[in-house]
Amino acid sequence: MKKFVGYLLLLLSPVPALSAGNGETGGKIPVTVNEYVELMEIVARLGGNSIYVQNYAPAYQKDIEEWFGPYREHPCIAIMPRMFSQYMISYNAIPLLGVNVGMKNGRFRTVGPRAASSRWSRKALKEFLPLLSDFYKVTGFHEFFEAHREVYSMATESFEKYVMSEFDLEWFYSFFGVGSCEKFSVILGLNDGLGNFGIQRSPKGEPDEHIAVMLYAADENNYPCYDRNVTVLVGTLVHEFCHSFIKADESMKPIGEKYLAENLEKLHSMGYGTWQEVIEETFVRGATIRYMIDHGYPEDVIQNEINQQGEFYGMVWMPKDIDSYRGDIYRLFD
Repeated sequence: MKKFVGYLLLLLSPVPALSAGNGETGGKIPVTVNEYVELMEIVARLGGNSIYVQNYAPAYQKDIEEWFGPYREHPCIAIMPRMFSQYMISYNAIPLLGVNVGMKNGRFRTVGPRAASSRWSRKALKEFLPLLSDFYKVTGFHEFFEAHREVYSMATESFEKYVMSEFDLEWFYSFFGVGSCEKFSVILGLNDGLGNFGIQRSPKGEPDEHIAVMLYAADENNYPCYDRNVTVLVGTLVHEFCHSFIKADESMKPIGEKYLAENLEKLHSMGYGTWQEVIEETFVRGATIRYMIDHGYPEDVIQNEINQQGEFYGMVWMPKDIDSYRGDIYRLFD
């Protein structure tokens, strides 16, 4: 196959490397629960989106049902199935809008260019945002959010304690060759189910912010807790942030379309429906495996991760041996 060296557009800006923190302050990466992301995920849940209807936070989701159940016929909820069928609004498009809107004079407005993207067309935004604004107001959503501050605090504190303490941001700057002046943050999505997403926001006049939206985890008493499967959670966080550095170039379209066509059913079931997603996911997954190698993960754990790429995610073209990931990941397909 053709070499892929030089076929990626890397989002890289040279500044000194930072320890686990954002580009402006050098402090730790903030971990939060975002009000408007929660709003979007609850709307998606009430609208029957299969990604957001899973019950991994039963006590919290019971509260959601009691508070918002009477509003299932609201136009904002009723329109969600059509938003999926007509505009493919699902997966990362849900939190993407949440981080790219702000409230002004009682109405939601986009605050950066990221929302008006291939995931949210201007037509979709024009149709949806007035309905979202009304739902936010008539349901008293802000009061619901404030009433659950303690739950959100428990989740963020646990994630910081168990996951962020094991996460190495400096590796990104070393591996990709430069530093970054852009921001990084983590948002916990209590209705994510098993989903995790890498998204961005670009406030006017400010650096891009690269955001990992991470799933909810709980202990046996259903309290937020991230002390289990920490290695997996760190790997997932690495994966989502790798998206900040890897973008597919147009020259990769033929091979991306080839892989997509050959594995269409499986890739669609995993939420990948474009040639860009096929290419980007391939190299993001390769980079994540390299992170595991560089941080001394046991070989059986690394090999299992490699096997999962083909067996579970449908990326059967990825190399099956560990040594292939020790070198330049952009030469995986030589």
